[in-house]
Amino acid sequence: MLSRQQHDEQQAWFEAELAKPRTTPFLAVAAHHPLYRNGRHRDNPMLIAQWDSLLRRHNVDLYLSGHDHDLQHIEFKGHPTSFVISGGGGAELVGWTTPSQERGPWGLRALGFTDLQISKEEVVVRHIGKDATVLYEFKKPVDIMERSSSRSRTGYFFSATRMHTPDQRSCPNPGGGVALRGITPTFFVVNGYRASR
Repeated sequence: MLSRQQHDEQQAWFEAELAKPRTTPFLAVAAHHPLYRNGRHRDNPMLIAQWDSLLRRHNVDLYLSGHDHDLQHIEFKGHPTSFVISGGGGAELVGWTTPSQERGPWGLRALGFTDLQISKEEVVVRHIGKDATVLYEFKKPVDIMERSSSRSRTGYFFSATRMHTPDQRSCPNPGGGVALRGITPTFFVVNGYRASR
């Protein structure tokens, strides 16, 4: 657990990093705890109060987290951030407090990991099951307006598909977590750990 001083220093660092000019097509934040989740731990009011406005203001594309023992994808209309939970790495699976069909678009109590395929045009997020099958996939294209100007995005776009067939391009990650392929986005790891651009 962070002391109050460490927390304040971490928050100041996080805000300063997000305020730097974007040099990549996508901006992702990774943390252990989700802001929003449909699992038994429910939404995290403290993180929502501290970080949701930052994610919006800086047009963060992805917020990647774990903690809940399941796989989830949550979107909110008008929010630039796609919330991805990849917590199915092997611990006991837990139930839902909010059904994923009510606030999703997708969630599954399953063991597995999350694969990110990143290009200059889009990021493809795949939830992969323990048997290496693609359970769910969505694509998030780069925001052309964001790339060509400093104006804020006014909405969000993503396309999603459920898949249940093996994907030979995916490499199973038996320990769970996130696997990256393609170009590297600007990536921050928060909650006590720092990463540079």
